[in-house]
Amino acid sequence: MKAGSWISGLLALSPSIYLTALSLAMVRPTPFTVIGFLSLPSVFLPLRYQNLGILMIYAPALYSIFELMQGRGQYLMELAGCYVLSLPVLSAISLLRGSTSSGVVGSYLSSVISGAIVYAGVRAAQGDPKLVLYSLVQAVISPGKNGGGRPQGSGAPVPDTPRRGLPSRPRCIRPPEGRRGC
Repeated sequence: MKAGSWISGLLALSPSIYLTALSLAMVRPTPFTVIGFLSLPSVFLPLRYQNLGILMIYAPALYSIFELMQGRGQYLMELAGCYVLSLPVLSAISLLRGSTSSGVVGSYLSSVISGAIVYAGVRAAQGDPKLVLYSLVQAVISPGKNGGGRPQGSGAPVPDTPRRGLPSRPRCIRPPEGRRGC
């Protein structure tokens, strides 16, 4: 029964696994991308290996902050981008370890949606690990601009999109005859 649930979980995760594999294939590997991708899933290690997981998370983070203080922020951006790359993996692990049906459904949706979002971010960053987080944040801040979240200066044409949403000031509608209006 246990093997059947693992197989069904892996089949359910096949879209997320596929998107994550595509994302990882597009990203250029550096030491910080590999460490960043492997360090966050280390929180799911057994209790006797928790110290290793803590070391895998904090050592590269502290070193990248040290490099940021020296004026080289690319290591911190690579590490943060690959932390984002590991989100579908974290969701998939929590799905396989889930015990309640609502937790399993939530983990499934989280894994598939985060896999699609991460793939779009990696594609917009054109495989550059320093720009993955930047392109995702830019897509959230201004979703219709810069060619779907592409970083500035990437050569993508910037579409001229009209401003959507509510007007900044409410407009007055003409009242019926005999009543006071705006």
